Amino acid sequence: MSASNFSVNHDGSGNITLTGAMTFDNAEAILQRTRAVVEAQDTIVIDLTEVEQTDSASLALLLEWIAMARSTAGALQFQRIPERVLAIAETGEVSDLIRRYSVSS
Repeated sequence: MSASNFSVNHDGSGNITLTGAMTFDNAEAILQRTRAVVEAQDTIVIDLTEVEQTDSASLALLLEWIAMARSTAGALQFQRIPERVLAIAETGEVSDLIRRYSVSS
């Protein structure tokens, strides 16, 4: 799978599903496609179950979504954070923060 292959789907009620790659190659595009939803909804659930390729940009996206949710006082949950992202978070000493928003890891 090419790192540029991804899809972002949202149902209009705060549920976002990402599929494919979540990497440096497309992190900015993913952020642009999710920003309005994250900032507009009171409750956001981001499902990462179908994310197949990650790198440290994936962690940066999670941290950015957390910051956006905090700035709008919205509730945020991540479903199925990929193990590689959790490992990178551990190295960067932000795993506790990430796990606070994780429904299931």
